[in-house]
Amino acid sequence: RESSVAEETMVEDVSIGAEEIAAEAVRKGAPLPFEELVSIFARKLWHLRPGASDTAKRRADWNFRTPEDFTSAIVKAMGIESTTMVSCADFLALCFGRREWEVTLHLYDLSRGVASALSPWLLQEHIEGVWHTGVVVYGKEYYFGGDIYYDNPGETGFGRPSVALHLGTTLRQRDELHAFVVDELKAVFTREAYDAARNNCNHFTDRVSMYLLGKHIPEEVLTQPDIMMRTSLGRTLRPVLTCVLGQYFEPKG
Repeated sequence: RESSVAEETMVEDVSIGAEEIAAEAVRKGAPLPFEELVSIFARKLWHLRPGASDTAKRRADWNFRTPEDFTSAIVKAMGIESTTMVSCADFLALCFGRREWEVTLHLYDLSRGVASALSPWLLQEHIEGVWHTGVVVYGKEYYFGGDIYYDNPGETGFGRPSVALHLGTTLRQRDELHAFVVDELKAVFTREAYDAARNNCNHFTDRVSMYLLGKHIPEEVLTQPDIMMRTSLGRTLRPVLTCVLGQYFEPKG
């Protein structure tokens, strides 16, 4: 029995330690998995639940026996993936009715299938495509093509996307993204600063994804220039690609 008590005490200590770490993250404004964030609020406010004291009025619609039951119900009711990273401020905004937006990454194979077929011979490594990307959110597609644009999804100067990859959901609103683009990205992503290897469309969408979701776009897209730059052919084509891909791909209107 002594070992059982010791084990239970150890588990409890670990649980308390994890909760303290999570609470500290909340105080600092760091994002946490949605379910974990809800759990913190549930535990902190559990003593205020209906029927918690003898004088508190009981409610027929309150049937949660533990904070964990309440947490599971809230996560399910709000329809948000339990692992979605959310800050405390975003969580409160969501509780007050702020809309959640789907975020999708459009991938365009600029080689139109040629890269997949010839890359093992030309680059000594297989790549699925020469990717251009755009971020789709708020019903528009945001991309870098000589300048920063947004257009109807799948109707940009790059044609139809080869792949549409769901990245997650964001509580950021359209005006916030536009302010971020103007304040942080406009001076970085220009025609003059375009570089096929170091400052391209995928670096732009990665910055946007980090702002909206707190995560990067797929690594194979971001590291593709490194693969090309390891070969003499890739280094030779770099200025050509920079010239061609850095031109203005304006919306069709």
